[in-house]
Amino acid sequence: MTDTILVPGATGALGSALVRQLAEKGVKVRAGVHTPQKTEGLQKADSVWGKNIEAVPLDLDNPEDVDRAVRGVTKIVLISPPLSATQVEIAANVLEVALAEKVQYVVRISFLGTERKESGALGMLNLQVEKLVRESGIPYTILRPPGFMQNFLTSMRPHDGVLYAAAGESKNSFVDTADVAAPTEKGHDGRVYEPTGPEALSLGEIAAILSVATGKTVKYVALSDEAAREALAGAGLPEHAIQGLLDLMSLQRTGYAAAVTTDVKDVAGCDPTSFAEFAKAHASEF
Repeated sequence: MTDTILVPGATGALGSALVRQLAEKGVKVRAGVHTPQKTEGLQKADSVWGKNIEAVPLDLDNPEDVDRAVRGVTKIVLISPPLSATQVEIAANVLEVALAEKVQYVVRISFLGTERKESGALGMLNLQVEKLVRESGIPYTILRPPGFMQNFLTSMRPHDGVLYAAAGESKNSFVDTADVAAPTEKGHDGRVYEPTGPEALSLGEIAAILSVATGKTVKYVALSDEAAREALAGAGLPEHAIQGLLDLMSLQRTGYAAAVTTDVKDVAGCDPTSFAEFAKAHASEF
């Protein structure tokens, strides 16, 4: 039987990277998209989207969407909105349908540090999801990446040459989403991987790298939690998302994300991209 792999969040930074990786391997991908219109741009910009990829509407909070998307697939990469307050309900529903459909494998995308108390309610929700996956009876792999380099093109993008965050002077081994592979074959059953970049960097060091890559001065300004909360509220984020981000920043300040692993090499079979390489490749986007 030919594999069909469901990837929710297929237009997001990680989801789109995973869709591309799988499609390039010749795997049939069912790309779950919350906003179908986004696929039009991807199909025009990326030839891979014209091969082995079936885009389907998928709102993970909608059980009917989940039922349609899971029906007939053999494997699932379980990505859910990172700040969602309904993580557990989403996972429970996906796994229930997956069991009924006799899905053969689940790869759960979690995040580094879920087991630490500093991760707060968001970490607790993700730990509960991991527990559901472990106890589902379906073979699984769990991935716990640290922050993504792509975040610096979106939520952590420098504004007027300034990178703002409540991360203090802590370091993070940010990873390029292109290096995060979904191991859906035998040999990874029951494993937990922590794919990281090749080095841990502080935001001050990242600002310096961005300055070189763009030819424009970028500096880092460390915010207090209070200032960060005010900025996030001003951006219109709901309270649970604000608190989740503040917990993640608090977690980063403990130094949990400074560890560097060989998991990208072990799983994806390639050397992880350095932030300097990433910044140079995306300089025009900053």
